[in-house]
Amino acid sequence: MPSYNSKLGNWVPAKERVVRVDAPRGKEVYEGLDRAALWEMQKAGLIDEKGNKIGEMGTFYKTDPELIIRAKNAGFPNVEEYLAIFGYDEKKALEQFEKVNGKEIEHDAKKVSAAIKELSGGKDESGTRENDRYGDFGLPPELSGKK
Repeated sequence: MPSYNSKLGNWVPAKERVVRVDAPRGKEVYEGLDRAALWEMQKAGLIDEKGNKIGEMGTFYKTDPELIIRAKNAGFPNVEEYLAIFGYDEKKALEQFEKVNGKEIEHDAKKVSAAIKELSGGKDESGTRENDRYGDFGLPPELSGKK
């Protein structure tokens, strides 16, 4: 699941740190920007093949057309005055971004989530549900201890 942080309406990938449970700090599997977020940005054409950012995800709040229309419809001359009614402060928002953007989202490389029990393999119309099949194929060998 991609993780982002918003900087005044523009979304930037959060920081990610993947570790093994038994590895000390400094022996990370990966440390950097959230890989799922970078993948999503690349699929959207916002990152080129070399990994350079060529576009933005999101819209800067002062130039967001939807927010401008909302402010005008409410009778405000600009977005700043409209947001001031709700207590929005750009300096506080930037401070909050710096505070949140510095935090790492830790992912344990060996942590396994339970599979979603999803009905698959056709439809059982007998009403007994005894022939229902579920699409859980178990753990991969490296996580189940079987090799």
